[in-house]
Amino acid sequence: MGLGLETRRRRDDSEAAVLPLINIVFLLLAFFIIAGQLTRLPPFEVNPPMVAGDPVDTPAEVTVHMARDGALAIDSRRVSRDRLEQRLVEMIGSDAGPRIRIVADGEVEANTVITLLKQMKAAGVRTTELTTRQP
Repeated sequence: MGLGLETRRRRDDSEAAVLPLINIVFLLLAFFIIAGQLTRLPPFEVNPPMVAGDPVDTPAEVTVHMARDGALAIDSRRVSRDRLEQRLVEMIGSDAGPRIRIVADGEVEANTVITLLKQMKAAGVRTTELTTRQP
């Protein structure tokens, strides 16, 4: 009799030892699912212009994407040129100096980027950064 009880107890102990591993696997799964959703991708393909120089990475509060055809997106949400200034005012509010990053395609004409900068200035933006990539 005693022999049968010990065998049963060992089986229960081995099953209980696997439970923490299962818990860890589910926690890791949940972590990677949530972390994968935090990354925002632009709504269209953007290839920034190349520049030779040292990279500087500063965190931006707002990111404005500009596609080759001139389409715009603020924080991965498309916006028309007419509503750009209004959306920027809504987003930055009364913040004294939000850091805004512009990610423009390398094929976009300089005049188009300058027009964007003028619109941003009219919306109250004081600090902007133009994203480039290294060759």
